[in-house]
Amino acid sequence: MKYNNTLILIGPCRSGKSTIAKIISKTISKPNICLDIVGYDFIKEIYNKKDEVLYKEYLNNQKYMEWFKLTRKYEAYVVERALEEYEDCVIDFGAGHSVYDNERYALKIIKLLEPYKNIFLLFPSVDIDRAVEILMKRYDYPLHIATGEYLIRHKSYFQLSKYVIYTEKKTPKETADEILSIYNKSN
Repeated sequence: MKYNNTLILIGPCRSGKSTIAKIISKTISKPNICLDIVGYDFIKEIYNKKDEVLYKEYLNNQKYMEWFKLTRKYEAYVVERALEEYEDCVIDFGAGHSVYDNERYALKIIKLLEPYKNIFLLFPSVDIDRAVEILMKRYDYPLHIATGEYLIRHKSYFQLSKYVIYTEKKTPKETADEILSIYNKSN
């Protein structure tokens, strides 16, 4: 039941995950769990002070890819804990919660998500270059600008998703309705 009723949204930064999650959550009367928000409490369970120094150093010196690599172990833990803690809800992953180059973390996330039926990737276009063009225009935060194209082009979004929803020229409501149509048929 847990694996059938939980709806998970993944995708790059600014792909619409949080907006669509709120619409879907309200429509089907299920809690909306945003990993970028609840994740901080889970991170506190394993946080390493040594990493805090590096974390701040990387951000202060604009070493955003190094910062991103450092956060992978924490993001994998957040996914694991959230899937243990929450069920029968709409979970919106942050952009980095689905992206792992470290094989150990990648396999862990694949295994954790494998039984879930309703994992939707929100992506602007079937054309990856067009997707990069669309999303990069939405980025204004230096971290997003620095890691954006890397995340957009990363293969893991497609590996983890069960469905891909292309959002270009669709309103958030139209996108949510498309997802709900698939979700309702699968349940």
